[in-house]
Amino acid sequence: MFDRPTILDAAFLRRVAAHDFPAPRLEGAAEGAAAHVLVDLFDTQIMNRHLDLWARRSKGKTFYSIGSSGHEGTA
Repeated sequence: MFDRPTILDAAFLRRVAAHDFPAPRLEGAAEGAAAHVLVDLFDTQIMNRHLDLWARRSKGKTFYSIGSSGHEGTA
């Protein structure tokens, strides 16, 4: 079965382990933001994605949930 979230998670872990990061692009509101603010935002995005993965893998053991990956940035 095709499991896109698991494939993306594995690719993310490989890139982090290899220190293969995209070049920084700071535009708009992120420009001039303190490093700790950007790290906190990144940490929030990672936690959100892991919660989504956990919910998807817990079939029948959790309440229905709509994945919110990518929407935490607007909050």
